[in-house]
Amino acid sequence: MKNKWTVNDFITLAIFNMVMFIAWMIGAMTNVFLGELVSQVISGLLATPFMLIMANKVNKRGVFLLSALCMGIFMAVLGMVYYMIIYIVFSIVAELICWRNGSYQNPVKLTIGMIFYQISYVLAGVFPLFMFRQQYLKALASSYTTPESLNHMLYYYETPSMIAAMCAMAVVGVIIGGFIGNSLLNRHVKRAKLI
Repeated sequence: MKNKWTVNDFITLAIFNMVMFIAWMIGAMTNVFLGELVSQVISGLLATPFMLIMANKVNKRGVFLLSALCMGIFMAVLGMVYYMIIYIVFSIVAELICWRNGSYQNPVKLTIGMIFYQISYVLAGVFPLFMFRQQYLKALASSYTTPESLNHMLYYYETPSMIAAMCAMAVVGVIIGGFIGNSLLNRHVKRAKLI
């Protein structure tokens, strides 16, 4: 595996990260209708196939880390700068899982790496509540129309059992998305010689 990134690799990374960001936002919007736990499954399910295809196409170390930086920048633009810290920490774990040559084309390792990456998406909402509570609550207050909706969100992101349940649901979504992504890779993407 060559590890020198090309311009095409960075373009692929940017495009796929925009799509994954949209997938995460769609998943987040479903929490209004389906609840926070189901939205974690949907987010993982929608984002994972794109990560698997991107990682296979780029096939270089740094896919998870650079994706974390992209997502961190997207979230910083939305006013959630704190998220980048947790994204980077968990993406380093994902990178270590996929460090060996050929790992970015191994669906099992990629799915395990994506589990950590997706858990960072869940914990990004938890981390600032414990580390920067007052500043984060001020930022959140402008995003929620009623105190009830803010309290509802805080229930999930401050209650240890709910945090664990959201992480578990994210894992379920990633595993299902991993099967879908691997199937797409083998049945369509590789046959069409896009990788």
